[in-house]
Amino acid sequence: MCRSRCRGPTTATVAQQRDVIPLNEQKPIRNGVVRSTPDFGAGVSDRIVAVAWKRVTLAADIGFLRSLLIRAHAGKPQPLVFVQFVPPTAQPPAAREREAVAKLLSESAGLLSHSATIYIGQGFRAAMVRSIIIGINALARPAYPIRVFSTLSGAAAWIEHNRRDLPAKLTTDLVEAILRTDLTG
Repeated sequence: MCRSRCRGPTTATVAQQRDVIPLNEQKPIRNGVVRSTPDFGAGVSDRIVAVAWKRVTLAADIGFLRSLLIRAHAGKPQPLVFVQFVPPTAQPPAAREREAVAKLLSESAGLLSHSATIYIGQGFRAAMVRSIIIGINALARPAYPIRVFSTLSGAAAWIEHNRRDLPAKLTTDLVEAILRTDLTG
């Protein structure tokens, strides 16, 4: 039996860790889906980084996202746009993960020009999740515009309006690719 010196996986199962597509720090980031697990998906499309918080928000995924934002911005003259998609299957993040996401958003001022979060849902649960998202954004107090949307098309239109170099279709295609890609099996 493992005691306090055991350093095995704690938050993600061995199967989940095996299913992760690692971000190789030595290779340029390719466009498309770069990571997909049962809990998290991430993708890059030129000047957009998008993630889907599918179920449980894990500290390891937030760390991966931090690295992804830095690598995706490397060598680009303009800041990136960051899109978060929170489906109805997502559980509200624990306090520690909320603080970590807020810290990530606040520290990304030089990397990001805009951030959009999409949560699709109705009723009490949707209102609760949106209030958590707004709370994270308020805690972060980023130096760039950040908005919460109830539709992907609304977020994509807002991005296109603010960043003419990023057509709405680019945003919707990337998020839809993340949601339909299951690289875990």
